[in-house]
Amino acid sequence: MIHHHAEHVLAIQKSVVGHYHERQPIAWKFAVGETAQHAIDLSGLNHVVDYPHRDMTITVEAGMTLAALQAILSEHAQWLPVDAPWPETLTVAEAVLLDLNGSLAAGSGTFRDWILGVAAVDGQGRLFHSGGRVVKNVAGYDLGKLIVGSGGELAMPLEVTLQVRPRPVSIKQVSIASTSVERAGELWAQLRSLRLSPAAFEFDDQLQCTMAVAGTAEIVESLLDDVTAACQQISGVTERSSLERSDWKSGSGWDALKLAPPRQEANVLLRLVHAPSETVSMLAALREGGFRAIANASRGITYATRDWAEFDAQSWPLLAERFTSTGTTVVPLAGPDELFAHADRERQSRSAWSIQEAIKAEFDPAGVFSRIKL
Repeated sequence: MIHHHAEHVLAIQKSVVGHYHERQPIAWKFAVGETAQHAIDLSGLNHVVDYPHRDMTITVEAGMTLAALQAILSEHAQWLPVDAPWPETLTVAEAVLLDLNGSLAAGSGTFRDWILGVAAVDGQGRLFHSGGRVVKNVAGYDLGKLIVGSGGELAMPLEVTLQVRPRPVSIKQVSIASTSVERAGELWAQLRSLRLSPAAFEFDDQLQCTMAVAGTAEIVESLLDDVTAACQQISGVTERSSLERSDWKSGSGWDALKLAPPRQEANVLLRLVHAPSETVSMLAALREGGFRAIANASRGITYATRDWAEFDAQSWPLLAERFTSTGTTVVPLAGPDELFAHADRERQSRSAWSIQEAIKAEFDPAGVFSRIKL
């Protein structure tokens, strides 16, 4: 790893070392093009390092956008089954560090499930490698998995090796609307009990459920027959377009949130991690709080947003307490500084905080890396 564009990598290392000695934080800057004081730009690291497509793995530089990655994979009828928002501008580094995932997490998991190896620079400018370019090639601590979802506070990935998959022949979905929270809960339980692995299983804040399945055309139609039969057993569930089937579209869940591009101070964006059985009640509470939301009903991951200008940072702690009191973890991804400050205070109150501090001190003792804010 790290033999392509060595000069660029060396420049990044020197910059991090300088920030480390000066105890000066680094602002994140990726391929979206925004400028920031004391920023390190990864947009030049946007090339394929290795792509043995028959092995279904690919190593890319971390400044590559997700759309560019998927376009390269599509040349061999392959894909990375993770649909994050803003694929045209979001980089592999950002998606990995924030563990951003969408509808496909129901059947395919998150970035943590697809990352095989990483080359990264820590907060002292030290280059390290973890994992490798083949499946089941990790001995000792898998630092790559530790970086996934770290929010950018531990290290800066420069190259990432990912496992990929053949793209399914067909992915189709069916949408069902519920007339009440109670009926939506029944629908969740009914669909969750089906003996199938959905490609996507979502509810939105309007209590509309979308389930998608993937495979050959014949298998997809058979599985959707099972989904339709299960829906028709529940009274009080309204079938939109008589449970008409349609092709699944990548990013459709994110589109429903109507998100503005990142770093525009237009949207507050939260990720809430909760028990899957709490999906419907979580959506009802978020709707009551004025949020638009979409939930992965299989994994218990909900993304919620509202307009930045309408967000009341003063009243947020009360609403946040309503969620955290039930064991829900609330992670801010975009919003005012007060939102992130409250999240930091809540995080520091957890029993695991001492462990997190120790990990941070090992990777970034000077606090060079700060959390990514979209």
